[in-house]
Amino acid sequence: MIAVGVAGHATNGYAMRFGDKQREFIANFDDYFAKNKLLEKWRSECNFYDLASYYGVEAIASECYEKSPDKVKTVFLWGDSHANQLYPGLKDNLPDDWQILQVTSSGCAPWIVRADSDVNFCQRANWFALEQICKTRPNVVVLAQSIGHNLSI
Repeated sequence: MIAVGVAGHATNGYAMRFGDKQREFIANFDDYFAKNKLLEKWRSECNFYDLASYYGVEAIASECYEKSPDKVKTVFLWGDSHANQLYPGLKDNLPDDWQILQVTSSGCAPWIVRADSDVNFCQRANWFALEQICKTRPNVVVLAQSIGHNLSI
């Protein structure tokens, strides 16, 4: 087992398993992210995790969770970065009278929590999302996460 780990480290994660295009993409991922303005498209201001500093944040922008009186209907995105990735498509395809609210925090699958937390940003994000869902009563709540998609029941 240790030999496999050492070999993986020595070969940069078995880089030979990727083709030239994949290796180039991985090497330039930060540039791709910036060039395509993914943080702006994904509304990083609605994330309880600061991608730049790698720390949790105490609060998110009010436009992420405050219901606008100008909008007739609301959809609430809740979950991890996979939920966040749904935002651009919803924004481009929902009618103008729909508002998209969201609490989508990187690495935080949506789950029911009973209290806020000053130290666990996922717990804080989920507590806050539940509070806002109860307060705004959206027409649709969309939950998405990366964890558990391959579980068989």
